[in-house]
Amino acid sequence: MPSKIIFFAILSFGISQTSLGQIPNKNLSTNELWTGITLKYEVNKKNTISLKQQFRTTDNLNEVRSNFFEIGFKHKLSKHISTKVHFRHTILNEQRNRNRYILDGTGEWKIKQTKVHIDYRLRMQESMVTYTGQPFTILRNKIQLHRKISKHSNVLAAFESFYQFNDVNNFNVTRYTLGFNYSIDKRMELNSYLRLDQEINVKKPKRQYIIGLLLSYKI
Repeated sequence: MPSKIIFFAILSFGISQTSLGQIPNKNLSTNELWTGITLKYEVNKKNTISLKQQFRTTDNLNEVRSNFFEIGFKHKLSKHISTKVHFRHTILNEQRNRNRYILDGTGEWKIKQTKVHIDYRLRMQESMVTYTGQPFTILRNKIQLHRKISKHSNVLAAFESFYQFNDVNNFNVTRYTLGFNYSIDKRMELNSYLRLDQEINVKKPKRQYIIGLLLSYKI
């Protein structure tokens, strides 16, 4: 059962890649590298504070696209349900800086008689250009499967949709992710992934190929 679920997730990712492979202009696709670190402090069993910093490069990894700093507070409501609020300040290269306010609702469940966990996250985010006040309101839905493959590592497959409000009022981006997480020790974990961001419902959709290398540390 677990192997079938993971196989289906990977197969769906491959099919999506094939179906999206109709963009004729290479200038509409970019390669990016996302690197960063997250510090987590567990106040108690229900509450966690996090600090995150991340660099994102573009133009085939030759140019820094953005650099952001984020602070978050997570509260566990029950065994399976939690909520989190974040504030992010992003410095954008050749663009105006943005402030982002985020509210998450998340759930995690284990599929019975398997080693597979299923995660769901609903995110509402409001981004605002600091100088002009231009808003970007987005509702995000993410579903993820992850499975422990050894004592220190697990694999994951995820899909996420982005619905933008304002003058768009439509789904405008889909995101596909395959990842591998490795626990270096009890406090430190390395998260790596391959990701595809694909614009939809536009005449000339853009595509981003992303490699992520992120380190998290529990204080």
